[in-house]
Amino acid sequence: MPNSLGLLIKQINESLQKDANKRLAKQNLTLTQVGLLTELGQKENASATMKELEALLSVSQPTVVGIVKRLEQKGFVECFESPEDRRVKIVRLTKAGEAQGHIGLQYTRECDDRMFAAIPPDQRDELRDMLEKIHIALKE
Repeated sequence: MPNSLGLLIKQINESLQKDANKRLAKQNLTLTQVGLLTELGQKENASATMKELEALLSVSQPTVVGIVKRLEQKGFVECFESPEDRRVKIVRLTKAGEAQGHIGLQYTRECDDRMFAAIPPDQRDELRDMLEKIHIALKE
């Protein structure tokens, strides 16, 4: 009996995370940390509030705090209070963090190339569209 599609997607995700964390260990980073660096690198002024990062990464506030704290200790991000509202913490990418974010993007491209090598190019867009529909349906 074949695996359910949900289980297969879960297994693919676990394989991707395991491989990514193994590769990124050389930079003393995890996939989640690189995801945060990459997201910040795409934002205006390479910065975002902690609340924005929660939404972008789909994780809880304590998880974001832990990720940011470790990245700050490594010198990849810096945190400061918003000038408009001292209760709001802003996280900004440093030059060192920007370089690590580029490594993450490069890894993502390599991973996509490996993952989609078995799928003809004309079917990749169709697969992406289907996966996006599933993702949207699960968010509702």
